[in-house]
Amino acid sequence: MRILWVKVGGLWPLSTGGRLRSFHILKELSARHHVTLLTTHAAHEDPECLARELPGVDVFSVAHDPAKHGSASFAYALGRSWLSPLPVDLWRWRVPPLRAEAERRLSRQALDLCVADFLAAAPNVPLDGPVPVVLFAHNVEHAIWKRLAMVEPRKARRALLRIVRRWRR
Repeated sequence: MRILWVKVGGLWPLSTGGRLRSFHILKELSARHHVTLLTTHAAHEDPECLARELPGVDVFSVAHDPAKHGSASFAYALGRSWLSPLPVDLWRWRVPPLRAEAERRLSRQALDLCVADFLAAAPNVPLDGPVPVVLFAHNVEHAIWKRLAMVEPRKARRALLRIVRRWRR
């Protein structure tokens, strides 16, 4: 198979469970299939090291630092998300150069499958193209947000957390 794997939030260094999971799946898949990875990296991360560690994978990485909770850029992302169908925690993971590369590869390469690794990757993948897209996630995000709203003691924050329509969609 020819697989396009899209993962935001980076993979290297192997410092979290999600990175470890994705890294090892990609390593195993690349032993039998042609795998292209589109990912992001923070300014202090080394995408070339990732490419060396995954020699059977074509790695394309874009620098991206998502807006951090409590920052001015997060407030801006929150405001912009209200004008978008995406909730803020998806809107802030939009990476236009990554999406453009995904669109380019999906339109010009013969691919069998596209994997959006975790929900945050979904805004960077065209869902209406000729290649099937699989969302690979281990959380049901809207259920998590709904549970948080049920236990949140602050009224204003609870009201914001109850807006789960976008997550469910």
